[in-house]
Amino acid sequence: ADTSNPDIDYDAFIAWENLFRRDNLRVSCRFEGVKLAEALNKICRAADSSLWLNAAYGENGGLTFRRHSIPKTRDNVFGEDLCYNMEVQVDTMQMANCFYTYGDFNPETKEHEIMVSAWDYTNINTFGLKEQSYKDENVWHVGSLSALNHAEQMVTRFGAPCKVFKIKTGMAALGHTIGDTVRLTHSFWEIGSSTGSIINRLKLDLLNPSWEIWAEATQVFQAFFLDQSP
Repeated sequence: ADTSNPDIDYDAFIAWENLFRRDNLRVSCRFEGVKLAEALNKICRAADSSLWLNAAYGENGGLTFRRHSIPKTRDNVFGEDLCYNMEVQVDTMQMANCFYTYGDFNPETKEHEIMVSAWDYTNINTFGLKEQSYKDENVWHVGSLSALNHAEQMVTRFGAPCKVFKIKTGMAALGHTIGDTVRLTHSFWEIGSSTGSIINRLKLDLLNPSWEIWAEATQVFQAFFLDQSP
């Protein structure tokens, strides 16, 4: 539980933990006969986060944690000059313009004692009702505020159909890792750089130096300057 643990990028873990402390997001866990990898993945699903072994990049290496909503450290643009190939898929399976999060699981009664919901009425009117839920007996949110935070996060990310990009590029992708943001531009697909995409999978070909990147379109909030006289 400190920087002496060589298996964890502890700086990344502390930043991840502080984010949940700020948002008052709390979960409880109860594991019996569950493998460690499965337990960690369940925790990350409850926290809408990614977990990966950062062996090649990063200051510390080891297990790295990152929530999908936080700003990413890299934000580079990949256009047609850098991409050998680009494929675009629209993922409707994850759509959730109405999301239910169950919390406060009682191991004795085997029941969740709370359920909260978040709605995106604009997307419901556009695409129809798309319901999803989170309900788990190993990891559950403690209290309605934490559960609502999770439900609202899922509706924000998946209220509309999500675009998934697969691009092939050269060594321009060197130094990128899972969880980083890339901005893609392509005239044929009419894609501009205003929206970021989160990298969720990488593949490196050492024989023919190239990278394949799978990136999921997400909302990246733009900074602004308040240009108003007092």
